[in-house]
Amino acid sequence: MRLVWLQILIGALAAGALIYVISRKNPALASVIGLMFVFDFVWGAVNRNLMTEGLYVSFSVLSLALLLSHYDRRLSIASWELVAAGIFYGWAFIFRPSSLFLTIIIVPVYFWLTRSWRKTALITTGFLLIYLGLGLFNLWSSGEFRLMGQSGYYTGSPLFVYRLFSPDNGPASTIIDQEFSACFPGEDYASAMDTSAGGTRNNQILYEEFIPCLRESGRNLNQISDLFTQAYIEGILRQPAYFAGVLVREGITYLKYNSPTILRFYLKPELNNRCQEYGWCDDIRDGRYSWGNKLPFVGIYEKAGTKLF
Repeated sequence: MRLVWLQILIGALAAGALIYVISRKNPALASVIGLMFVFDFVWGAVNRNLMTEGLYVSFSVLSLALLLSHYDRRLSIASWELVAAGIFYGWAFIFRPSSLFLTIIIVPVYFWLTRSWRKTALITTGFLLIYLGLGLFNLWSSGEFRLMGQSGYYTGSPLFVYRLFSPDNGPASTIIDQEFSACFPGEDYASAMDTSAGGTRNNQILYEEFIPCLRESGRNLNQISDLFTQAYIEGILRQPAYFAGVLVREGITYLKYNSPTILRFYLKPELNNRCQEYGWCDDIRDGRYSWGNKLPFVGIYEKAGTKLF
């Protein structure tokens, strides 16, 4: 509960910071944006769950506020601010691995803002410090130097939901087909995660059927992660045009975003706690309470928040 309150407070801080920065230039626009935040019930609901979605959006909004503030003071940003900004941006980007590429965008943006190689080097130093710190933390907690925990098993779901999987895609796909054919003889496992399965059913299939099947051959979670990642890449390379269409289709889903459905899921207790029905949820929950837990799907923010409280 305390971590949920922390997420809510961070979300409120993010909204307030952005509105404040914009109000210094355009109070009317800031008022409109403030009203939009007030009625963004979906974001408010997401922040009530221990998931990265709410924090990712909150820190992205804070990053935007910081960038706008630095734009206004682009010729007078202190050196320590630039290092701190790099650390903050780096922290914000690690909530979703797909955001790490923003590092190579933010650095040139600051060169454009400051017109100074020295100042650009300072913000780059901030990025390097946070990424080095995270890498060393993961080295200490899991024995591997990496920025992110292993997350390849998350690609197991889209691999099948988006119909990218085929045994002929490559060696990793062939291995998965052999393993699943032995675990689920006579079943059309490749179609198990169709659109009618739904998000909750997909998680059940992945964590209670697919991953346990691959573990029967002695693989650990990191090896399964690598296997799914390789199979996902093989599927993309085999069907690049189709995958591009998937990206476009998924990228414009905001046009039909069903807020009432999302709110009902997050606000109704009987739906909000569906994860508790599955054994793998206990693994994640237990992992939040231990700094040394090597479960790769427990985020550092969960460990830090639990330790703090």
